[in-house]
Formats: sequence, C-alpha cells, structure tokens
Amino acid sequence: MPDVVITGASSGIGFAACEALIRRGFRVFGSVRTKADADRLTEQLGRQYVPLIFDVTDPDSVNWDTSQHGTCVAPGVEWPLSRRDTPCFPAN
Repeated sequence: MPDVVITGASSGIGFAACEALIRRGFRVFGSVRTKADADRLTEQLGRQYVPLIFDVTDPDSVNWDTSQHGTCVAPGVEWPLSRRDTPCFPAN
C-alpha cells in the first residue's frame, strides 16, 4: 500500500485529500496540531490514517530531538519517536 503525508489534515482541503486518498488505497500520515484532532480523524478515517501531531509553522514542533526516544511502529513502518506523546513522526 502506498504512503502519503498530508499537512493540515484536520479540515478543509487537507481533510478532503485524506478521505480521497484513503478511498484509493493509500495509508495517510496526516499532520494535525492537537491530540483532539488526531483522535477525531482516527475515528472518522479509520486505520488507514496515522496522525502526526505537530505545527508546520513552528520549527521547534517539527525539528524535535529524536535521540532520546524509542521507536514508533505504524503498520509496516518503524520510525524513531520524536516525543512520547506524539503518535508518529518520521525522522529527518
């Protein structure tokens, strides 16, 4: 199954893109700013949606130090964890 990353997944065009790509068989890694949005999208979009909690406008939010954390295993993917409270974030 192909993977795609969508920023701004919680509403509007980002949410619509998530829905459309999931319908076409993609696994969508979608960025949201809050855990509440991550939980809502996971409920609405199902297991093909993997939430990424960060704010693309905040460099500290995106450029975490991954060296002190374990790994996150999404279906078929293993990435270093950025924060323990964040579902998944791919290392740079």
